[in-house]
Amino acid sequence: MNKHIISALCLTVLSFLSLRGQDIQVNPKFGAVSDTELDMKTYDRDTSAAALLLFRKTEIAIRFDSEFDFTRIIKYHDRWKILKEGGRKCADYEFIYKSGDKSHAQYIYGIKASTFNREDNGKISVSKMSKKFIFDEPYSKGLRRLSFAPENVRVGSVVDVVLEMSEPTVNIGDIPMQWSYPVNLMDLDVSYAEYFTYNRAMRGALKIDFSTEQSTALGTGGFSYNMKHDLYHAVNVPAVHKESFSFCPGQYKSSVVYNISSFSIPGVVNNNYNSSWSEVDGYFFETPLLKYCKKNYKDAGSLKQEWDACADDVQRIALVRNHIVSKVRWNDDLALLPDDPSTVLKKGQGNSADINALTASALNTLGFVAEPVLVRLRSSGHLMSWHISSNSFDTFVLRVMTPDGHVHYLDACRDNAYVDVLAPDYLVEKARLLTFDHNGSWVNLLDAQPKSSLTETVQTRFDEDGVFRGDVQIQALNHDAYNLRLIKDKFATDEERIEDIEKDEKLTVLHIDDVGKEYSNEADISYSFEQEEVRLGGDFVYIRPILSSFHGENSFRDPERKIPVDFPYKSQIKYIFSMVIPDGYAVESLPDPVWITCPTAGGMSVRIQYNLIGNKLHGVFLFNNPSMIVMPEYYPDFQMFWSSVAKAEKAIIILKKQ
Repeated sequence: MNKHIISALCLTVLSFLSLRGQDIQVNPKFGAVSDTELDMKTYDRDTSAAALLLFRKTEIAIRFDSEFDFTRIIKYHDRWKILKEGGRKCADYEFIYKSGDKSHAQYIYGIKASTFNREDNGKISVSKMSKKFIFDEPYSKGLRRLSFAPENVRVGSVVDVVLEMSEPTVNIGDIPMQWSYPVNLMDLDVSYAEYFTYNRAMRGALKIDFSTEQSTALGTGGFSYNMKHDLYHAVNVPAVHKESFSFCPGQYKSSVVYNISSFSIPGVVNNNYNSSWSEVDGYFFETPLLKYCKKNYKDAGSLKQEWDACADDVQRIALVRNHIVSKVRWNDDLALLPDDPSTVLKKGQGNSADINALTASALNTLGFVAEPVLVRLRSSGHLMSWHISSNSFDTFVLRVMTPDGHVHYLDACRDNAYVDVLAPDYLVEKARLLTFDHNGSWVNLLDAQPKSSLTETVQTRFDEDGVFRGDVQIQALNHDAYNLRLIKDKFATDEERIEDIEKDEKLTVLHIDDVGKEYSNEADISYSFEQEEVRLGGDFVYIRPILSSFHGENSFRDPERKIPVDFPYKSQIKYIFSMVIPDGYAVESLPDPVWITCPTAGGMSVRIQYNLIGNKLHGVFLFNNPSMIVMPEYYPDFQMFWSSVAKAEKAIIILKKQ
């Protein structure tokens, strides 16, 4: 079952409520569902929406007692309108939360969910969710999973959900304001005592009304204090949809971010939190992160013979990585802090932090310097270097320095990646290097990415039976090799992959072969094909020389763009075509040469040229993408460029019978 997932660990906080200015007027009282809400069939602002969040209210309060123990309390209320079958999953909830030690445990309580339906007789039925539909079960060490699904949810339903959660923390974190579904109305109340100072920042372009208020709170022990209330209000919030070539649409969603700066009561307490990135570094230096990365790896001696046989240091790094993953299987989880390496080796599985720390341990034992680089993923939103927080990062990769001073980057978890070939989600401008001498600095993982390329060579001919046949060889390097492996992994069998190629390129694949190492920065594919619809015999023969659809004509049909065109990585495509003109035929026409550049897309360019030498025809298609982002304001220029390239790829060679 697909679920609307909320991670209590990451404080994916749900929100909001108000009665001002929304398209659909709602009563904020739980269960006060109107006829208008029940009878609506579509949402006019987004007719593609499968579900509409009629309103979302969240109250987040940071409280403390006379012992200065802090608690974050969250109350929220969602009301959903299910518009299409695919929207039913929006009303399913799942929380992963911390359990165990009271000083860290989270609590979820006060769960109520009611489903309202208009029945055939015109009456309204109400289904209150039974507690037996709330499931709370162990998830992993120190974690539990709570999930529930309201009853009788169907197309047309209105679903009301309320719950509360608490945690002993002073952190507020990153509060989303925009999602993959539209919101009619949302309100957020963030409250905290006057003794707190929080740095606050906004992400995204959503228009959000902001105001402040004060109230009085009574603490344990009889003392009172003022509470500050930060109030946020937004109506008619559009969904952020995945558009063509939007690799990480999540990084463009609006949110508000809170980071604790200080807690001070004059003459009583004065606590300063992260005020500089060096202080954030200090937090991580106090964890076992560097200790585990530098810990002696006892099994390093077993690699000595293979280590000495490696041709270069890159192969040595790959050797160590392969050795570690042969002992510890990745559980697909990302983490910042590793467990003890001995424990991880004993379990035989671990998260990203566990595997990278073990790999660093082995590399450091063998004479390299492998240090952690903290990364905030592109899909988590841009890291704001002026908004200082230890919660800014999702995981870490390794910076590996060889004895001769060369620097490489490695994420040991992914089989499809390689040395210096990180998953595209890790390609960020700012990542934080932590060195063993307890210094921190910024590194640019965008600049660290190696040159990626895809070269496709196509040799064609007309056989004696007049059928157009050919051989294709594809050679991919670095991130293009990573991507080629990902594409292959989508298919369970070669037959499924062949069907996909045939559908895309309008030909019949005779066989397909993969060449190359499993863990490498290279990937090769070769296959043979035929096109029976292209036959000799008539006065004219029409041939499409560029078989692959590198630039789809339908990729950028929309007249405007709301989020940037976001490519996963920089790349270059080289397509080489050759054909022997069959006896009795001559070239009637060749496509015109093409040379186009799009300056507003970072200098993206395409060049196409055909030449006839004797009876041999040669064609070269070169596409260069030196940029990863095209901003929405440049979309019209880019759209014209892309359309021109797509049209040029469809050009036809015409042969005429002599």
